[in-house]
Amino acid sequence: MSDNKDHSSDSDDAPEEITQEQAMLEDAALRKVLRENKARVSREKKESRRFLAEKLTPKKSRKIETFEEEEEAEEDREALAKKGFLSKNIIDFLAEREKQKNGSDSEVEEANEIPRKKKQKSSGSSAILKNSGQALRLVTGAAFAKKQRQRK
Repeated sequence: MSDNKDHSSDSDDAPEEITQEQAMLEDAALRKVLRENKARVSREKKESRRFLAEKLTPKKSRKIETFEEEEEAEEDREALAKKGFLSKNIIDFLAEREKQKNGSDSEVEEANEIPRKKKQKSSGSSAILKNSGQALRLVTGAAFAKKQRQRK
């Protein structure tokens, strides 16, 4: 009898044996389920936030919008002027005046532009003077060298 107990207890304590391939398949299935669950939870949270936001924000009714459009169509120029808006003909007049003003400004700017001057050609005498400065430096440099030699 003790043999039966030992044998049954051995089978109870023994771990389930699976191959590496089976373990990889089970692991992949578990990871897939976890990924799907995370996606579902985030999607549900997003939907609940959207529904809550829709409940909190008031919706405009279509009747009010159509009424406002009809009201705007009925208003005339005098009503706009009374509310502080200018009438259409005054706006057109000011627009034409602005266009004329901008056109005259561009003409003034064109007149104010100074043409670029060409580089003046140097005459022979100025070229000699420019070179004479270098020659003087050479002479003074040579004189300086002579003085240094004499000191030593």
